[in-house]
Amino acid sequence: MKSKFCLLVVIFLILLVALSAFAEENTEKLELSLRWRGLIGGLSTISSKEIPLPHSGQKSYLFNAELKTVGLADFLFKIKNEYSTLVICDSTEILPIWWKVKQREKNYKYEEKTDFTELPDKEPNL
Repeated sequence: MKSKFCLLVVIFLILLVALSAFAEENTEKLELSLRWRGLIGGLSTISSKEIPLPHSGQKSYLFNAELKTVGLADFLFKIKNEYSTLVICDSTEILPIWWKVKQREKNYKYEEKTDFTELPDKEPNL
Protein backbone atom coordinates (compact mmCIF):
# COMPACT_ATOMS: atom_id res chain seq x y z
CA MET A 1 0.00 0.00 0.00
CA LYS A 2 2.82 2.41 0.89
CA SER A 3 4.67 1.74 -2.36
CA LYS A 4 1.49 2.38 -4.40
CA PHE A 5 0.94 5.66 -2.57
CA CYS A 6 4.58 6.67 -3.13
CA LEU A 7 4.27 5.75 -6.79
CA LEU A 8 1.14 7.90 -7.15
CA VAL A 9 2.86 10.84 -5.46
CA VAL A 10 5.90 10.49 -7.73
CA ILE A 11 3.74 10.27 -10.86
CA PHE A 12 1.79 13.34 -9.77
CA LEU A 13 5.01 15.26 -9.19
CA ILE A 14 6.39 14.10 -12.54
CA LEU A 15 3.30 15.55 -14.20
CA LEU A 16 3.87 18.83 -12.37
CA VAL A 17 7.43 18.94 -13.65
CA ALA A 18 6.16 18.02 -17.12
CA LEU A 19 3.93 21.06 -17.13
CA SER A 20 6.86 23.27 -16.17
CA ALA A 21 8.99 21.65 -18.89
CA PHE A 22 7.12 23.66 -21.49
CA ALA A 23 8.79 26.79 -20.13
CA GLU A 24 11.64 28.50 -21.97
CA GLU A 25 14.40 26.70 -20.05
CA ASN A 26 15.53 23.23 -21.08
CA THR A 27 16.07 21.82 -17.57
CA GLU A 28 13.84 21.86 -14.51
CA LYS A 29 14.47 20.34 -11.08
CA LEU A 30 12.25 19.97 -8.04
CA GLU A 31 13.59 18.80 -4.67
CA LEU A 32 11.35 17.81 -1.79
CA SER A 33 12.01 16.57 1.73
CA LEU A 34 9.75 14.56 4.01
CA ARG A 35 9.88 15.76 7.61
CA TRP A 36 8.28 14.48 10.76
CA ARG A 37 8.61 16.56 13.94
CA GLY A 38 11.63 18.34 12.52
CA LEU A 39 13.49 15.18 11.43
CA ILE A 40 14.11 14.60 7.74
CA GLY A 41 13.01 11.08 6.82
CA GLY A 42 13.14 11.14 3.05
CA LEU A 43 14.27 13.10 0.03
CA SER A 44 12.75 13.24 -3.42
CA THR A 45 14.20 14.76 -6.57
CA ILE A 46 12.26 15.20 -9.79
CA SER A 47 13.89 16.61 -12.89
CA SER A 48 13.14 17.10 -16.56
CA LYS A 49 15.48 17.86 -19.41
CA GLU A 50 14.83 18.47 -23.07
CA ILE A 51 16.60 15.78 -25.13
CA PRO A 52 16.90 16.14 -28.91
CA LEU A 53 16.01 12.94 -30.73
CA PRO A 54 17.89 12.19 -33.94
CA HIS A 55 15.79 12.41 -37.12
CA SER A 56 12.84 13.96 -35.30
CA GLY A 57 11.61 17.52 -35.34
CA GLN A 58 9.49 17.01 -32.22
CA LYS A 59 10.42 18.03 -28.69
CA SER A 60 11.29 15.18 -26.34
CA TYR A 61 11.88 15.26 -22.61
CA LEU A 62 13.60 12.95 -20.14
CA PHE A 63 11.89 12.86 -16.73
CA ASN A 64 13.68 11.40 -13.71
CA ALA A 65 12.34 10.93 -10.19
CA GLU A 66 14.19 9.55 -7.19
CA LEU A 67 12.78 8.85 -3.74
CA LYS A 68 14.99 7.72 -0.87
CA THR A 69 15.01 7.59 2.89
CA VAL A 70 17.73 9.30 4.93
CA GLY A 71 18.94 9.30 8.50
CA LEU A 72 17.09 7.18 11.04
CA ALA A 73 14.33 6.30 8.56
CA ASP A 74 17.00 4.86 6.25
CA PHE A 75 18.23 2.64 9.08
CA LEU A 76 14.72 1.44 10.00
CA PHE A 77 13.21 1.02 6.55
CA LYS A 78 15.54 1.65 3.61
CA ILE A 79 13.82 2.89 0.44
CA LYS A 80 15.47 3.90 -2.81
CA ASN A 81 13.14 4.16 -5.79
CA GLU A 82 14.04 5.55 -9.21
CA TYR A 83 11.66 6.29 -12.06
CA SER A 84 12.58 7.51 -15.55
CA THR A 85 10.67 8.09 -18.75
CA LEU A 86 11.40 9.59 -22.15
CA VAL A 87 8.44 11.22 -23.90
CA ILE A 88 7.74 13.12 -27.10
CA CYS A 89 5.66 16.24 -26.50
CA ASP A 90 3.88 18.06 -29.27
CA SER A 91 0.95 20.46 -29.24
CA THR A 92 -1.76 17.78 -29.10
CA GLU A 93 -0.39 14.78 -27.19
CA ILE A 94 2.39 13.24 -25.10
CA LEU A 95 3.82 10.00 -26.48
CA PRO A 96 5.98 7.80 -24.22
CA ILE A 97 9.08 6.22 -25.76
CA TRP A 98 10.16 4.18 -22.73
CA TRP A 99 9.52 3.88 -18.99
CA LYS A 100 11.94 2.50 -16.43
CA VAL A 101 11.33 1.77 -12.75
CA LYS A 102 13.81 0.54 -10.16
CA GLN A 103 12.52 -0.06 -6.62
CA ARG A 104 14.54 -1.03 -3.57
CA GLU A 105 12.48 -1.15 -0.38
CA LYS A 106 13.91 -3.06 2.59
CA ASN A 107 13.95 -6.68 1.31
CA TYR A 108 11.87 -5.97 -1.81
CA LYS A 109 13.56 -5.37 -5.18
CA TYR A 110 11.86 -4.71 -8.48
CA GLU A 111 13.16 -3.50 -11.82
CA GLU A 112 11.35 -3.09 -15.13
CA LYS A 113 11.86 -1.28 -18.40
CA THR A 114 9.06 -0.94 -20.92
CA ASP A 115 9.85 0.15 -24.46
CA PHE A 116 6.77 1.57 -26.15
CA THR A 117 8.37 1.79 -29.59
CA GLU A 118 8.48 -1.99 -30.04
CA LEU A 119 5.24 -3.40 -31.40
CA PRO A 120 3.98 -6.85 -30.37
CA ASP A 121 4.04 -9.65 -32.95
CA LYS A 122 0.32 -10.32 -32.71
CA GLU A 123 -2.70 -8.18 -32.03
CA PRO A 124 -4.60 -9.22 -28.90
CA ASN A 125 -7.96 -10.93 -29.49
CA LEU A 126 -10.80 -8.83 -28.13
